[in-house]
Amino acid sequence: MNPLHRRILTISGGVLLLVAVALVLRSPDKPEPTPEKKTIQAKETASRPQKRPESGGPMTDPGKVAGEITSASPNKSGQAALDEVFNLSVQYSEESVPLIAPYLTDPDLKVRAAALEGMLNNGKTSGAAHLRAAAKKLEDPVEAAAYIKAAEHLELPSANDFN
Repeated sequence: MNPLHRRILTISGGVLLLVAVALVLRSPDKPEPTPEKKTIQAKETASRPQKRPESGGPMTDPGKVAGEITSASPNKSGQAALDEVFNLSVQYSEESVPLIAPYLTDPDLKVRAAALEGMLNNGKTSGAAHLRAAAKKLEDPVEAAAYIKAAEHLELPSANDFN
């Protein structure tokens, strides 16, 4: 196996490992609701109907990150955002890179992880600049380091460049 291929595979494995560790460390532990809260919630919903939130996370607006609005579609959250990121990443085009970029700073950790994986899957070097910019906006240093590693991976020369 070519040493360059070994290096690329090693770096890819390291990036995926960092993303997995970030997902495990950042997954919130949800405490079990007490029976009192269940009865209170049941009484409230019986007296006035409430809309069901679209996202299971603490923030329901995927466009808001650290007080600023990104260009991510405000109508896409949860599974819809994950589906859109996946569909954009398998287009393997330069045009899809800026469309994936807003999801790198989404409040939902799963959407951010999918966007990171989507950038790597797309493989375009222009994604590196978006990853570095998003890393500066993130508060979690582990997740920011994963973004930087992914940017470095995308900036590696292609094996096709050496033929």
